[in-house]
Amino acid sequence: MQSSSRVSGSVSFSHNRVTKPLKARPKKVKSVGPCSDLGAKWDRAENLVQQDNAHAGLSIYETILQECQNTAFRMTTLDKARTVLDYEDFMQLAEIGRSYLLGDYVDRLEYEWLKDDYLNQQKSDLNVQQQSFEQLTHWVEHFNDDNIASLIGWRFFDLKDYPNAQLWFEKAAKWNPSNENARLGQALSFEKQGELNKALAITEASDNADIEIQKIVARIYKAKAWQEIDANNPIAASGYVQHAEAATGSDAETQELNAWIANNSGDYKKAAQLFDGLYQQNPSKNYASAYVQNQAQVSRDLLEKKARQEGGLLFDEYKNFHAQELYYRKQFLSAYQLAPDLFPDLANIDSAYIDAGAYGRHKSGEDGLGRLDLLRLPVVTGSYTVGGVHNFKLSLSRIGLHSGSPGFCRSAIGSLDPTLNGCKSPFSPTEKLSEALEIDFLYRKDGWFSPSIRLGSTPISGVVDPAITFDVGFIQQTQSGHWGLNVYSQPVRQSILSYTGIRDPYANQLNSPLPASNSDLEWGRVLRSGVKASGYHQFNERWNFNGSAEIVMLTGSKVADNTSLAASLGLGRNIKIRGFDYFSIGPSIMYEHYEKNLSQFTLGHGGYFSPDHYINAGFGVNFLTDEGKSFVIKGRAVAGAQIVNESSTPWFPLVDPGRGRYDKQKDVGQALDFELKGVWLATPNIQFGAGAAIRHANNFEDYTGGLFIRYFFEERKASYSTDIPEGMFSNMQMY
Repeated sequence: MQSSSRVSGSVSFSHNRVTKPLKARPKKVKSVGPCSDLGAKWDRAENLVQQDNAHAGLSIYETILQECQNTAFRMTTLDKARTVLDYEDFMQLAEIGRSYLLGDYVDRLEYEWLKDDYLNQQKSDLNVQQQSFEQLTHWVEHFNDDNIASLIGWRFFDLKDYPNAQLWFEKAAKWNPSNENARLGQALSFEKQGELNKALAITEASDNADIEIQKIVARIYKAKAWQEIDANNPIAASGYVQHAEAATGSDAETQELNAWIANNSGDYKKAAQLFDGLYQQNPSKNYASAYVQNQAQVSRDLLEKKARQEGGLLFDEYKNFHAQELYYRKQFLSAYQLAPDLFPDLANIDSAYIDAGAYGRHKSGEDGLGRLDLLRLPVVTGSYTVGGVHNFKLSLSRIGLHSGSPGFCRSAIGSLDPTLNGCKSPFSPTEKLSEALEIDFLYRKDGWFSPSIRLGSTPISGVVDPAITFDVGFIQQTQSGHWGLNVYSQPVRQSILSYTGIRDPYANQLNSPLPASNSDLEWGRVLRSGVKASGYHQFNERWNFNGSAEIVMLTGSKVADNTSLAASLGLGRNIKIRGFDYFSIGPSIMYEHYEKNLSQFTLGHGGYFSPDHYINAGFGVNFLTDEGKSFVIKGRAVAGAQIVNESSTPWFPLVDPGRGRYDKQKDVGQALDFELKGVWLATPNIQFGAGAAIRHANNFEDYTGGLFIRYFFEERKASYSTDIPEGMFSNMQMY
């Protein structure tokens, strides 16, 4: 914006045209003496100054002022000298002139010299000519010259010194309230300083409907609308957009504002339509990204179809958006396959690997009955990924179990009822299992829809013949979370009886044998088979909810059939902590019901926890450290209380249910559940992993721990939570 075009009023301040004070017209008199031949003297003085002989030229001007007694000639002489002399010489001559001329006239000429000099300066000269500028501002304020004040304001504005520009525009508007040029400058200066309300007040006070003022009004309302959008106040933003459109009509920016207002209001369909329109008019990364984000809320299928059809920026933004979604949901294989450049640290996330480890568990309980010591050594696992997203894992575990000795005729076990009557030797309890083998195969497809198939067996070489185990299911991601469904049949790892089965240590050794008692009776090896539905919903960045429900049938060899219902709910509030992917705290509750109590170790029982009612309520924390680092740690801790109601149950539910019953029991007490596990990428090819878990309640303790070393066949750059074995402890604990 050029300064000369901003000065309004009756006076134009350009270098070539500067208003000069009124001068007395010299009378035509006969030139005699000091006043004679003045034209020639003026010309000679001007030529001398222009020839760099300012001293001689100044001397001629001084002689005329001092010796010529004609006031008009003196005035003309001083005015002519003003146009050629520099500041110091002219100020010297002006001081002489004050002895012969009115001071106001000399002041005006001094002001005119300063104005001419200021108008001829470049923008950078403001700093160089500070002295003359200070003199100029003195006279501007002395004469209340609103036009020059406006010009000074524009000079400061061009230098981006908006506070000083605002100061001079304010002075100009004060001296001349009708100076619209000054009001325009005021409004723009306030706008540049972010003081939008003050800028708006200036424009509203103006009676002029000048297009420049209206443009400022529209810009201010748009800026205020953006502020409200950033503050998530779509209603207020909408009002400002209406004012902006009233000032200058609709344009691309107001259309974009309306699109974001629709987005913030949850009207994603309208937002998608508006952003699509903007993108069609002006294909840009921002418009494509905004359209993708909103259309994803309306119809993902339509979004993918449109992105693939149009290609270009739209498809690129769709890929990036979807890849980021997959990454956030821990679908790292799919994220990297879709947009490898977006996640360079995921390089070789699909690398094949082999690992070897050891896991141990101690569950408290009565020796020979509920106690269980479990050791997996070694556990060897191999992983191979096909096509970037199809992952296959095979795991082989050597298993050792130990429960301690129940002691002869001390506990009800097998065919010995709780009266402990009629014991005869020999006594041969099942106390341990050595050299057993467990096989586990897993296929999983990574992605928005993630199906999985797990196949395996209960330990081979157990007392009861092994059984096939499986877990078939999927996880379906949604816009705000995910849900899943699984059909499974898994072992119950709560005792040797429930896990692999035992032999009756009192078979044919009792005085009063059971009706169905026979030699070398074996029973147990319970399978928990059922359907489980689970879900997770994230309300916003802070709050989330999770829940699950399942219906189960429990069956075993010569064990009474049982059914169970279970459900759990949890509410979490995520706290943003540096270094954590998430850190969620909140309450949780779990309920479980079993049709029969089969927790005992006499014939027909399964040796597993099966209360009539089990309620566990607590408050806890779940956390995960940042992904893509050399180490990743995941953990949870829940503290609360539990209520256990165990119903009365027959001693021998299958062979002699009327012989006697165990009493019902009730227990209320504290409950603690803690788990911590993680991985560390020591070198690009070697990763270590370890973990520990504790479950504690009244008269119950369960400790689990393990570690492994893994070798990647391709170099990795970082660790991720998916490197932590999915079943690090689940295949050690209950099911």
